[in-house]
Formats: sequence, structure tokens, C-alpha cells
Amino acid sequence: MGTRSNPHLQRWTTPVPTSPACLSNDPDRLRQIPRAGSSLPGYESEFDETIRTLVSDAVEIETVNEDIAIEAPYDTLTFDLMAKVLREEDPGATAVPYMISGGTDAKALSRLGIDCYGFSPLQMPADLDYWRLFHGVDERVPVDGLKFGARTLRRFLMAC
Repeated sequence: MGTRSNPHLQRWTTPVPTSPACLSNDPDRLRQIPRAGSSLPGYESEFDETIRTLVSDAVEIETVNEDIAIEAPYDTLTFDLMAKVLREEDPGATAVPYMISGGTDAKALSRLGIDCYGFSPLQMPADLDYWRLFHGVDERVPVDGLKFGARTLRRFLMAC
């Protein structure tokens, strides 16, 4: 798990360069970068400080949209139940907490005191290079992996 940043908008005082090399090799032309990224809960200030040390003082950093980084406790009955139903379907399975870098309704619900857990069980063959396929032009998962996930999720929902 870690912090990530993806600056995605630049404003220029001269014509916009056409090659990505110009974006990184000509910082005098760059005037503004919106703060774009995700930090682990509790590391928001460190994120801002790191971005500032990586760019020239001539660059203005603008926070366009700021949201909270959240985490949910994993020493709970809900997490224990997820782990239990995973082991019932696959005795060798281990439930582990992870950070999702995408958007989630959990941020809004956390403000109401609701802990949220993503639970999308999917069993993949050991020889499948899933991360190469993830959000790629040929993204796919085996049907047996989906069936495993549907059985496990049903087992979880029936036990709630």
C-alpha cells in the first residue's frame, strides 16, 4: 500500500508542448498542477509535502478537490465472517485488508459513522497474469472464478 499522485492538468504561458518529454523536462513553462492523488489515511500532510519537494517553486499547486482517506477496522465480526466464508469455499484462502485506489461511497458513509468493506471474492488460477489483464484491452476472468465469487458472496449474505 502506498500514496500515489497523478497530476492531470497543466496551464501554460506558452503553447502546450506536444510530447510528454516536454512536460517533465521544461518545468519553467509549467505554471500550475492540481493536486491529484490518493494518500493512506493519516498521511495527507506528508503527501502534500512530498509533492512540493518534487516540483519547482515556480509551480503553483492547486487543490481542486479534496476528500478524506478512510480505513475500516478489520478486527470485526464482519471481517471475520468474510474470512470464514472464504475458507469454507477455499480452505487455503486468507482474507487480507487492502486499499482501493478508485472512488467509493464509503467516504460519504464514513462521515455517518458507517464502516464499509468491499468484498468481491474471485478465485484466479495461479498461472493467470491477472494484473496484466486488469483494466486492459483484453480484461477477463475465468468463469469458474466468477462462480466461486458468487457462491462465496451468497454464503456471506446468507450468514449476515
